[in-house]
Amino acid sequence: METNKRYRTPDTGEDIRKLLTVVGQPIPDREGLMAISQTEGRKFAIALTKVANKESDTDVQRDYLSAVVNGAIQSTRDSLAIISLPVPTTPTLIELSKREGKAFINALRIVEQESGDRQGIANARAYLENLIDEYGGGDIVTPKERTEVRAPAVHSVRPIARNDPDDLPDLGVSQMVRPAPVQPRPVPEKPARNKGTDDSASEYGKSYKVYGEKSAVCFAETMTRTGGVPTITIEFANALNGESSYDWKNKWSIQLTPAELYLVYGLLMGLQDDMTLLEIKGHGTNNEKSLKITYQGNLFFMVMFCRGKPPRAVPVLAKDIAVPIVMVGQQIIAGTRTLTWDMLGAVVKRVCSMHGNQNIRSTSERSA
Repeated sequence: METNKRYRTPDTGEDIRKLLTVVGQPIPDREGLMAISQTEGRKFAIALTKVANKESDTDVQRDYLSAVVNGAIQSTRDSLAIISLPVPTTPTLIELSKREGKAFINALRIVEQESGDRQGIANARAYLENLIDEYGGGDIVTPKERTEVRAPAVHSVRPIARNDPDDLPDLGVSQMVRPAPVQPRPVPEKPARNKGTDDSASEYGKSYKVYGEKSAVCFAETMTRTGGVPTITIEFANALNGESSYDWKNKWSIQLTPAELYLVYGLLMGLQDDMTLLEIKGHGTNNEKSLKITYQGNLFFMVMFCRGKPPRAVPVLAKDIAVPIVMVGQQIIAGTRTLTWDMLGAVVKRVCSMHGNQNIRSTSERSA
């Protein structure tokens, strides 16, 4: 009942930390809390409040909380480093952990602690390798000291000063924390695993792949050839004979211009209600390449065209679109000196509105 609710929805990082202690969850470091803010917004804070107040759907909300926190805490990143697996970005780990739930953490524990027989450990490691590869890989890093705070007993919550420099803003989407500028860097080449021909990650900074039945699409952080401005390159590769691997050596690529980044971000974020289709044309040495992105309510349908060849298409579901959205936004901000996350939405909405008016005008002129 409403009268039995003791805890209100947290608005700050301080409140989030306190309530995580109340529900017995480990407390992520600043990087983890920033990633939760970026990927989950108010959803996490609401779920945390429901668990603290022991509402009717507590079990479901607790599973969600555990998955998010497991993806955000430093010990998960350390465990991957200890067993010499690539460490994805924290937002990627959160998405991965939400999708896989306890299976991901259990497999990580089996490999790190070498618990079980040799075959079980090998199976768990193969599962982790394929999973991380599916989510775009990561960097090989040196394990850090595990510093996340384990939750003390409920009655020993220590008040945190309001001037805490690590405090975070409101977890609403409009108050998203601005990340540090992204500087794409070369990723060390590593032996391919299941995706035997997948070598695209060695050329770029972070990348994220979505696999379809006939083709796969990769979103990769790159720099423009002229000026070295951060951007996104979108690549398509065909599946190889139904072998669950993809021909990245013969991929098609379109590197978005800085101006196109704004339009792609606007479409993916739904910042212009009547904007459900975006066509990007004139790419390639002979303007032979183009990209078409269509919003279909429950997915984005992405098609790349190359003159004289069959198109390559991949449906991108809701579970796969969050990371590309964040990547595009980060690259826009990394390429400017003064733009913030708070300003980005307004700027993109204006650009998309003008783009829509331009299309309407062009259609009217052709029909005149």
